[in-house]
Amino acid sequence: MKKNKPEKGIRELYSPERIDYSLGVAKDLIPEYARNPLAEALSFLPENVIDFVTEKIIFISILDNVDGLYYPFNHPFFKNRVGFILFPNNLWERSIIEVAFTVAHEIAHAFKEWDIQSWEDLENTKRSFKNEKAADKLAVEWLSKNFPKKKLLK
Repeated sequence: MKKNKPEKGIRELYSPERIDYSLGVAKDLIPEYARNPLAEALSFLPENVIDFVTEKIIFISILDNVDGLYYPFNHPFFKNRVGFILFPNNLWERSIIEVAFTVAHEIAHAFKEWDIQSWEDLENTKRSFKNEKAADKLAVEWLSKNFPKKKLLK
């Protein structure tokens, strides 16, 4: 049975603690209780994906007691970033395999630059279905070294 730890030989740079630190301001829009599950989920990804995320992506999961936040795109949070990923707050209460798969799936969209150009893109079920399946496939590929494929596809 596979263990839920990053594969042997992974450099200390890719430990959950170092990943959390490497996220820098990118983690400032994630509540404190979500940072450990996020960093652990990221630690299961390939090194090049972790590098991409820590350099280019902002994660957002607003606290339950916050009605909303505004940050202009010229805010330091967004400097040199290509996009952001929104997560629901209840994600962090789920099992690590569910968190890891959800995080990997959304990163796959960013990594492959599958963006949404318009509301019509969301309504284009054929394109949307194709991208969702491709993101699932890439997430499974990335995570299958640490989790059984059957559990990832639930």
